[in-house]
Amino acid sequence: MKKYIILLSVFVVIFAGLLITVKVLEGNSPSASNPSVLAGSDSAQSTSSFDSMNGSGVVTELGGESNATDNPEGDSVNQYTIIMNAKLEESDWSLRQAAGLTNEAIAATMEASKGLYGYDNIGIGSQQLYAEILLVMQGHHTRIPLCSTDATQIETVSECVLLDHPEIFYVDGYSYEKYMFAGIVEKIMYTANYTMTVEEASQNEILIQEYVDACMQGLPQGATDYDKVKYVYEFVILNTEYNLNAPENQNICSVFLYRESVCLGYAKAIQYLLQQMDVECCVVTGSVITGEGHAWNLVKINEQYYYVDATWGDASYLSDVGTASALSNINYDYLCITTTDLLKTHVIDNPVKVPNCIMTIDNYYVKEGLYLNSLDSLKIKSIFDVAYDNNMDCISIRCANETVFREVQSDLLDNQKIFSYLRPQTETLAYIYNEDLYTYTFML
Repeated sequence: MKKYIILLSVFVVIFAGLLITVKVLEGNSPSASNPSVLAGSDSAQSTSSFDSMNGSGVVTELGGESNATDNPEGDSVNQYTIIMNAKLEESDWSLRQAAGLTNEAIAATMEASKGLYGYDNIGIGSQQLYAEILLVMQGHHTRIPLCSTDATQIETVSECVLLDHPEIFYVDGYSYEKYMFAGIVEKIMYTANYTMTVEEASQNEILIQEYVDACMQGLPQGATDYDKVKYVYEFVILNTEYNLNAPENQNICSVFLYRESVCLGYAKAIQYLLQQMDVECCVVTGSVITGEGHAWNLVKINEQYYYVDATWGDASYLSDVGTASALSNINYDYLCITTTDLLKTHVIDNPVKVPNCIMTIDNYYVKEGLYLNSLDSLKIKSIFDVAYDNNMDCISIRCANETVFREVQSDLLDNQKIFSYLRPQTETLAYIYNEDLYTYTFML
């Protein structure tokens, strides 16, 4: 019986700047996984998929110069010199010491922070401030005088602390009191915005650990760093629904406790889990090409950096338009990609610099043998045979460039040769494609 390819319906979804076309070839209306998941904006007046660090401050003009005193502990500990731009009085030093901002604690925190992406790249001049803000947040302290008198520096460092530490899920911003004399800032009193009490945070930590334990139990023994990244990517996606109204959606609680989140929740959950597996991972912030705020991950595999966007790997948001069930719930287009690939749909606006990711050896499609350098019928047949042998519902392939992408379209779709790779009884075909990354996903 001759098979016909009939285009019955086309869904063109422009979502957060990403164009995906979903097609059904002689069959029912399709369901598809779309790599784009972001919605909303970072406006304080709207529900947002990503909120940058929120800070607010007040200014108090002093009636006279402060009675500043030197650090009672001295100005250095071990290899660290304690730098103090603020003019602190004796009572200020007492507040710092009561909150644990001693020379010894600051030096130990700086040492322990080495290897964290934000800390390593924020610049030597900001690393002491990073340690101080981290100690304040960890201790749930309020109105603590910091070493810096630069509100802009405090904003950047606060953001880096939260991006490095997904376990600080109980802070969503900060406020400060700026004390000035004759137009010069004398000191800044810093308070993190705590969304939970110490007791509430402790209870949530127990529930978070239960999620982590369940995740770790499924990790195969001897897993490589690539295996760990892929496993966590799949685990989070399969156990999370995208929901703009998810509670605690800017932190890991949304994923680990409520099983629903937005991009920053996804990214921090990926980061937290990979940190437990000793894989270097950080959160990167920016936007999509249409301007909405967005967050994703940077991971390090075999000493090379790759970008990972689990939010765009989750097709759950498409359930609102009834197109999420027929193809896989996981889209792998954004698992371990290069900077070039990322910048087709994302805009990086991170508080610290990020590397130019150029390697592809641990890209999902390359690693899994689903990458086509040319229109290779034997390789395509092998890909489909393996998929059927493993009872997969769909199969995705990536083409090396636009030329190969168009050749696959012409040969498999326009000329109907796709049916030679499908089971003999197959008479209809549903598929989607991503023109940005040259991928096809076929329903089996």
